[in-house]
This record gives sequence, structure tokens and C-alpha cells, in this order.
Amino acid sequence: MFGIEVCPRLFIAPAFSSMFPLLPSDVKQVAYQHNSGHHSSHDARSLDHLSDLELSHLPVALQAEIQELSSGLHALLQSLDVREDIYSVGHTARLVATQLDSYPPARARRKATQARASLILLDRTLDLTPVLIHQSDTLLDRLTNTLEPLPGHRNDRLVDMSALTHVVKNPTPGTILPGSLAPTNVAQRPSHLTSLVFKKQKEAVMEVNRKLVEAASAEKLPLNLGGSRPGRVSSELLDTTLASFRGKYTIIKKHLDLLQVAMATSQSLRRLSQRADAALAAEKNLVQALSESLYGDGSLSALALLSRLVDKEMKASTTDRELNLDDLLCLLTFTFSLSAGDCGHPEEASDLRENLAKWILQESTELPPLTRQIVGEQVTESILTDQVESVWERLEGVGASREDLSQFRGIIGTLADELVSDRGVVGTLADELDSDRGIIGTLADELVSDSGIDELVSDRGIIGTLADELVSDRGVIGTLADELVSDSGIVGTLADELVSDRGVIGTLADELVSDRGIIGTLADELS
Repeated sequence: MFGIEVCPRLFIAPAFSSMFPLLPSDVKQVAYQHNSGHHSSHDARSLDHLSDLELSHLPVALQAEIQELSSGLHALLQSLDVREDIYSVGHTARLVATQLDSYPPARARRKATQARASLILLDRTLDLTPVLIHQSDTLLDRLTNTLEPLPGHRNDRLVDMSALTHVVKNPTPGTILPGSLAPTNVAQRPSHLTSLVFKKQKEAVMEVNRKLVEAASAEKLPLNLGGSRPGRVSSELLDTTLASFRGKYTIIKKHLDLLQVAMATSQSLRRLSQRADAALAAEKNLVQALSESLYGDGSLSALALLSRLVDKEMKASTTDRELNLDDLLCLLTFTFSLSAGDCGHPEEASDLRENLAKWILQESTELPPLTRQIVGEQVTESILTDQVESVWERLEGVGASREDLSQFRGIIGTLADELVSDRGVVGTLADELDSDRGIIGTLADELVSDSGIDELVSDRGIIGTLADELVSDRGVIGTLADELVSDSGIVGTLADELVSDRGVIGTLADELVSDRGIIGTLADELS
């Protein structure tokens, strides 16, 4: 099974969740393994950069994983009955795209299919900040950040459903099976998570509460909504409505998808994580430090800020700590990804690595999972420095991952240049609108031929409607002006000119609605 549909327009591929793009720090190891297997100097290759790597240079296990991913993408496109135009950004994405493009079954499918689709493959290392930040924009984001993973799963979350039973005491493990976010009816297309994925967190919480109340009302269950504040949904309000389903197992089974989501939402709202709040505050401080250093007026670099944070957490007692080593690794990755590696001086980086090694030694018996996976079960001081250096090398690789993007051309920048150019789109539009025989002149001719004199001179005719639209707050020109308004100079000035009383559009609108303007003169001539 390649993909699992979470909701319409979103699927995931859990089988490849551990797959990660190659980093510059991996090139040396890949080159060593490849050349050691080719004893002949004729077969040995000089591999110095990620762009030099081809699929055949990679370890066999990674080759197989890329081939499996390409085969899975082919199966997905075959089920959609489309032929794809493949675009890739990033070196590992390039390897996957090349494999899919040359895959014989995929080539045969493309020859036999007429419908077209675009497939864009991106290396995750090009933009790691969205998956590292602790700001929860959607409800699903909050659920995945606050609830424990369902045992044996990477993406699903464990939902305690014991509140819907008649169990008086806390059940022992295994007495009551946990709930999850997965749909209960696999035969139907899942849709119960759509609002959790695509709506803002507050809107999604309100929709969950609304659907829960509707389900309780449909089943004629007693409701107690007293004391609830309009526009605000709390965990207590959800729990009050959920309590009406307690012990009614036939109804619970009927609405199980909704009840699991509502129960997960309630549990997530109750869990105010001090760690998440502290990490979010640290991320904001890092963004501010990077922004200030970018303009040369920062007194404290991001690495210096992290060094102070490490020193503070090391000195605090275990119970008083706000962040652990795993949180620090996430903050480091966030910083390097956001800053492209330019986040401090080499001396500051050296101090931070030294403090990081000291903290790992200090916590060697109670390391969090991610740090434990990196340094191993037994922390050895003699090799810990090398392990920290290896982590730092990979962080620098994350920071350098966007360097090759210079070969791409940004269409947004080109469009902005065109908008502000003297003879660009907007300049041409203004000239056309201001000319005697431009768009309006042509439009008037068309209106005369199609609708006659009566329509032209009527109070609410087509021209009147057009004039109203031009001068209305939300009309065509108003919308255009909103789109053009920006913080920068020329475009903002142009937008101001478009909406000004005496600008091109203002003059045009006045001319259209004036008694003796172009249209009035035209009507007189026709009559």
C-alpha cells in the first residue's frame, strides 16, 4: 500500500516516513562506499557534490527505497489514469524523478493515457521550518503535537475513550482499547478530518462542537449548553456534550468517527504544554535575532541566544526545566534551516557545541528519545565530541540545502518587475484606459451595436452599471488596487494613483458619469 487518504486533497505515505533527502555531509560516505566496491581505478568516480550522485552510486538499501517510492507514485498515477509532467526541486527529488521517468511501466502508461497532470517533487530539507515550529495553525496540527502516537503508528494519535464508558476507576492498560483519528469505515472516503486539516484551529474546534451538538440532538440526547460563551468552545463544553453519549454504545458506534475527533479535541485543549509554549517563545526570539542580524543591527546572534538557553536549562533542576535536549536539537535545526546556515560566528558555534556535549553528559542516564537515538544507549565521553561534530555537520548541510536554488528563476519577482516597469502590464493598462479609442472606446462601440441607443442613455443601463462598478469600493478597479497595494514604493504609488480622486481611473470614472463626458457626447451623437 503506497498512500493513505487522510481526507479529500491530502494523502500520506507512512511506509516512506523515515526517508530523508541526502545532505552534503552524506556525499563523502556515499563516495567511499561506492568507490570501495569498485577496486578498478577505471570504475572509481570523483563524487564531490550532491549533483554528482546518481542512483547507482547510492547504497543498495537507499536505491531500493527510491525505486519503491517511484513504483508507488506510478501506481498512484495509474489509478488516476493520468500521464504526468514531472518537476523536481532538490537532489534527492531529482533521483526519484529520474527513476520514475525511466520506469518501464510508467513509460507504457504515459503512452496509453491522454489526461495530463503535473507531479512536483521537493526535498523536505529545502523548507524544514514549517514542520519544526510549535505554532499550531490547524486543529490537526495541535492534535499531533499534544497527543501521544497510537502504538505501532507514526501519524495516528491515541485518544482515550474511557470517558464514554461506565468504567469507574482508571482502567488498566488493555482494558479499554484506545480510539484514534483514523476512519472506522474503510469502505467510504474519509472526510471527518477535512476541517481539521484545512480550516483555522478556532474554526475547526467550533465545527467539531457544532457537529457534536447536531448528533446529540438527532439522537434526542439531553443537552446542557448553559454557561457557554458565544464564539468560544472549551474542553468543558465538549465534555458536557460528550457525557450525554456515555454508555449508549449503539449510538457511540454510529457516530464513532465524530466522537473520537471530539474526544481528541477536548483532551488536546486540556493539555497546556509548558514545553511547547517555551519552545514557541524561543522560536520567536530566534526569528527576531536572525532578522536583526540580517540588517546588521543585532546585538545578539541566534547561536549566542541558544548558548544562553542551554546554560540556563543546564543550571535549572530537572523539575524546573522548560526545554530538554530534543527541544534544543529542534531549535538548532529550525535556526539553520531558516538562516541558511548564517546564524552566528564560528566562536559562538564552538561554544554551543561544547555546552551541548556537557549537557548530554550531565543527562546521560535520562536522555530524551531523539538524543538517545543519536548518541546510543551508552554515552561515551571519548566519542561524544565526534558525535556532536557529526550532528553539527548535518545542521550545516541543512543550512546549505537551498544554495542550489539559484539556478531557478522566480516568476513572482519577474511579475513584480513587470508591474512596476514603465511599459509593463500596468503602464499599458493605464495608457489603454486613458486613450480616446482604448478599451472604453471599443466597449462603447460594441454596446451601441448590441444594445442600441436606449440602453446607452438609460439610467441603469450597461454603461451606468460599468461606471458604478468602476467607482464602487469593491469593484473591478478596487480589487485591482487592493492587489497592487504593497509596502514598497512604485507599486504602492501606482495603487494610490489608481484609486485617487484625480488619478487615471478617477478621471475616467468622472468622465463616464458626467453629463457631457464621452458617453454623453456619444449618446447625443447617436440620437
